[in-house]
Amino acid sequence: MSGGRYPDLGCSVEVFTKGEVLELETLGPLTVVEPGRVVEHVERWYLFEGLGACDSEEQVAGEVLPRVRETS
Repeated sequence: MSGGRYPDLGCSVEVFTKGEVLELETLGPLTVVEPGRVVEHVERWYLFEGLGACDSEEQVAGEVLPRVRETS
C-alpha cells in the first residue's frame, strides 16, 4: 500500500536465505485493528514463460508489467 507506515525500517518485503532455504515474506502496513474488525493481506504470484533475467527497473516495466496487466 503506497503511503503506509511499514515495520523494519519501512520494508514491505523481507527475504531470508540460509543454505537451501529461501523465505520471502510480504508485509502490510502497520494498522490498528479495532475489536470485531479484520484486515486482509492479499498476495498475487505470477509465473511467465519466455522471460529472461531483468537487470533494471526499465526491463521489468517493459517486459514483466505488461504481462501482469494482461492477467488482472
